[in-house]
Amino acid sequence: MEDAGPKRELFLKTVKEWQASEADACERIEKLMKRVKSPLITTTLDIMKQDSGRHKTLLQIIIDSIEGNKDLVDIKELADLSSTLREHLAIESKMIHVASNTYESSQQYIVQYIASFILADEKKHHEMLNKLLSLAEVKT
Repeated sequence: MEDAGPKRELFLKTVKEWQASEADACERIEKLMKRVKSPLITTTLDIMKQDSGRHKTLLQIIIDSIEGNKDLVDIKELADLSSTLREHLAIESKMIHVASNTYESSQQYIVQYIASFILADEKKHHEMLNKLLSLAEVKT
């Protein structure tokens, strides 16, 4: 969002409200976790809490970028890491394959439930790495 003014301020306000909602979600999940003993439920809630915490951090990066912090990505650093990131991309591809096979071959609902979330995460990691590598190519 390049232009300053009302649109920029409204955008920032919206992102900051979103960030506050993520913080609130973390607190609410933390309280809920104290009432739960089941490993599957507590782990699922913990994953949600950690995701909300990461969202809050990522939203701060958006806020910083809108407010003028231009040092959010060191392209040289990213370029230096590109071969390692590509290696990890191959690992993520293998994990996608294993998670997919686990999901498809299992007859148990709980195994499918867990495998489906892991599979979604591995696909997300794969996409994130691809976009990060693309960023290095676009900026260089």
